[in-house]
Amino acid sequence: MEFTIQDASNTSYTPSFFDKVIISGALHEIKKERRKAIYNEVKRLLKNNGYFYVSEPDLPEHGWGRVCFEFMFGRWNPEHNTAYELINNGLENELSEDGFKLENSCISNFGVFKSRKYLLHKK
Repeated sequence: MEFTIQDASNTSYTPSFFDKVIISGALHEIKKERRKAIYNEVKRLLKNNGYFYVSEPDLPEHGWGRVCFEFMFGRWNPEHNTAYELINNGLENELSEDGFKLENSCISNFGVFKSRKYLLHKK
């Protein structure tokens, strides 16, 4: 196995190189225009019917998870705006617009994180 450090929106891998791509806890720190460039690169890198796994913060409806989320991503946090863009189906909408189909999702950490599995079917 080889690890490299590269710009997620412009890698040196050949097209359709991966069966799966995983991004965990990073998209909420990235502005929308750059996220779109990353999604395009993921599409380029995935094989037909490849999977894109994403785990990002999500705002629980109530309980400790909601308190924790609001504390972590309050207005004082520089990631506040980008994190709030992705909650309440914002991430699902962005990825759906880019051709990814949500297959399933689950919550963790008192609902503060939501993990999602997307399928990419290339035409």
